[in-house]
Amino acid sequence: MPARHGVVAAFLVALALAPATVHAQESSVEDAREHFERAVTLFEAGDAAAALPEFQRAYDLSHRASLLFNLAATHEALGDLPGAAEALGRFLAADDGHNRRRTAEARRTFAALVRRVARLRVLREPADVAVQVDGRSLEAPSVMLPPGAHVVVGARDGFVTQRVELVLAAGVEREIRVSLLPQPAPEPPPLVVPAVALPESEPAPPPVVVAPPVAAPPPPDPLRPAAAVVEGWRRRRAAMLTLGIGGGFLTLGGAVAGVLTALVHADYVSRTVDDPQAAPLASRGHALAVTADVLGAVGVASCAAAAVIAVAHDSSSTSRARVVLAPIPGGVTVAGTF
Repeated sequence: MPARHGVVAAFLVALALAPATVHAQESSVEDAREHFERAVTLFEAGDAAAALPEFQRAYDLSHRASLLFNLAATHEALGDLPGAAEALGRFLAADDGHNRRRTAEARRTFAALVRRVARLRVLREPADVAVQVDGRSLEAPSVMLPPGAHVVVGARDGFVTQRVELVLAAGVEREIRVSLLPQPAPEPPPLVVPAVALPESEPAPPPVVVAPPVAAPPPPDPLRPAAAVVEGWRRRRAAMLTLGIGGGFLTLGGAVAGVLTALVHADYVSRTVDDPQAAPLASRGHALAVTADVLGAVGVASCAAAAVIAVAHDSSSTSRARVVLAPIPGGVTVAGTF
């Protein structure tokens, strides 16, 4: 884009179209002319960064679309291709086509810039979400950006802020949606109960320790001696019966063994010395004789023990027999040994 020709042509067109009937408008045009001249001087001196705000101020005062052509040239000189493409897009949208050569040049330049930048369209939910792209506020629905990584942030009071990181390629138009969710209701603060000091009071008296009542020992059972005597008598009787009956059976066994011994002895005597059955009969007779002696002796001893227990029980019962009258609730009872 020829810088000097484009800048001069744009401002001459702006001045030619400026109305001269209203004094306020003439004053704005004069102010715009001063900023424009400073911008041209800075731009031709190679200071495009200082010329940019002067061109912007001239456009703000005059609102002439032709100055957007100069803004695009300045953005391009600074390497801001998205800014140059945006300014040329606004210029083409507002151009009336009066200068066909300039319009055609602007169209060619815009088409070349669009292929080198990326376009981002942002849809907002809710519609009044404040959007920032790379830290700069975005008011329009779309913006042109250099290729590479970018950060989009959507925020609104009462909603959760959303952050979107994306990478854009040159010549590509991309659309994203920034949808914010309402912030959750804050949790109620914990209930804090202030501590209340208790009034001072007299110390409590020591506890009274009451000893548990001691139970009186139960009265002696008047029937207990008689019960003990009966229990002893039952045990002695059982022992006496056991010894007596056992001794009787043992004695009977000894008698049977003696009879068998006599029979074996008679058979042995009837045989000769050289009889082969003599020796076994002698051994059998000897064994039966020993068995008869042992069974008889043990049986006699058992019977004698039974007799001793019986005699001892009778003598103790006779010497210790007594009767006792003992009082009980509601009357008296008879107790004693018999």
